Amino acid sequence: MKVVNKTELHQIFLELKENKQEYVFNELYNKCGKLVYKIAFSIVKNKESSEDIRQIVFLKMWKMPQDSLPTKYEA
Repeated sequence: MKVVNKTELHQIFLELKENKQEYVFNELYNKCGKLVYKIAFSIVKNKESSEDIRQIVFLKMWKMPQDSLPTKYEA
């Protein structure tokens, strides 16, 4: 699995905080979606539940107010 680059992740969150655009959020999903799935799977040990959890995590992040998004320690 490709390691998530902390610098890239930081830049993505800065862009989301400035102007929440769908293409930036998609970039975040593409870079971190598998990681979120794997973390969920390591806990629940169920494929479907892990996929649901991944969707819930990213949906909550999308609905989160821009000023609530992290600007440091994003990982």
